[in-house]
Amino acid sequence: MQSEPYSRELGAVEALMVEFARECHGGTQIVSFIKVLQPLNVKTLQDGLAWVHQLHPMLRARVKLGTNFKWQCNVDFSSIPLEIYVLDHGFNFELEYMRQSKKIIDIEKYTYMITLYIGNNQCVEWISIVANHAAIDGRSIMVLFFYLDLYLNKGGNLELKSLPLYKPIEKYLKEAGYSGGDHLLLPGKDYLSWPVEQTADLAGRQSRAILRTLCFDDVEKLALLIKEKKVGFTALYSALAVISSQQLANHRPWTEIVLPMDVRGLCKPKIGLNVIGAFTAITTLEVSPHNSGVGVLDLAIEIQNNLNDRFNPRELKGLIFESSCRLKDIIQAAHEYSHKIESFPSGICVSNLGSMRGLCGELKHFDIAAGMLVQNHGHHPMMVIAYTTNQNGVFVFGYCDPLISRNSAKAMADQYMELLQELVCSS
Repeated sequence: MQSEPYSRELGAVEALMVEFARECHGGTQIVSFIKVLQPLNVKTLQDGLAWVHQLHPMLRARVKLGTNFKWQCNVDFSSIPLEIYVLDHGFNFELEYMRQSKKIIDIEKYTYMITLYIGNNQCVEWISIVANHAAIDGRSIMVLFFYLDLYLNKGGNLELKSLPLYKPIEKYLKEAGYSGGDHLLLPGKDYLSWPVEQTADLAGRQSRAILRTLCFDDVEKLALLIKEKKVGFTALYSALAVISSQQLANHRPWTEIVLPMDVRGLCKPKIGLNVIGAFTAITTLEVSPHNSGVGVLDLAIEIQNNLNDRFNPRELKGLIFESSCRLKDIIQAAHEYSHKIESFPSGICVSNLGSMRGLCGELKHFDIAAGMLVQNHGHHPMMVIAYTTNQNGVFVFGYCDPLISRNSAKAMADQYMELLQELVCSS
């Protein structure tokens, strides 16, 4: 371990995420639930989590506020809030997500919180991580449990040497030839701006999530089907989101798809998959009323062609990331979301986290059961997070009540999975 703690200024995207969390009572925090597959006691898990904490700088991070926001990576594991929660009546994802999404991280003291759920056998059955998304993204949760699984497999007999602290993602993208803008949140186009179902100020908003799964055999059938069509899962999940979003009461003819893309592979130098942090840039797609009326695979092909054009290595374009924003503008942008809004400034957000098996291999002790960002910032009508674990395909639908009603969100989730199952049956 280095003698001096790591530190650096936050990038613009990191600062925006921090301000969303501060202004919107935890907005954009990520809430993840992990199923424990083998009996583990509290002490064993605490020791393993403490080891991983010392390995990754962003787990030790806190934000120093001032003229510029700065990461200080000097938080001891003993300072991380840890709750022991006894399961009396089993685990209910939706209810527990609601409870966890109300927790607010004190970003000046730590960057994540832990809950260990104890079953009747006095062992840990579930783990929840609530994290500051500026420091820890969805893929980072997978990485965290990869290292924890490795620690447990080795009986704790592993060398401990801290990984380095990486620069903001904007700097790596710039070095790779990408250029960012100077606007954090571009003004939305009127025809893409969907109204809320019911207005509510921040105090009246509640982040909610719906969980759906698909068995692993069906995921493999889908993979073969879309491979024949030369379509990736991101395009498929986007097409499903466009068509199923027609079930929302506030649906409008034009649909914007917001795609958070893992861009560590585009960076220069490339950032390894073993790093915990936030390495995401955004691209957006507009889907016309004509295209949204075609079949799922036809729309997926259209979206894939669009993505191929945007990420053509001969002409780098299509990424939205902020490279030269002033802190006062970041604070102002986030502050606007703490007030009552009449419409959503952005479209349906689709985040494909990929394969946990591809990222982490076969985990022995854990399965990443579900995860969702806290949606009370009101930026998107719906957010769909999709990924594949060693057990199944996971689909989580996030929304903000009452900006979107549960009836609408459930109707979209049900239609999404029905369309997905139809594709499986046709393969």
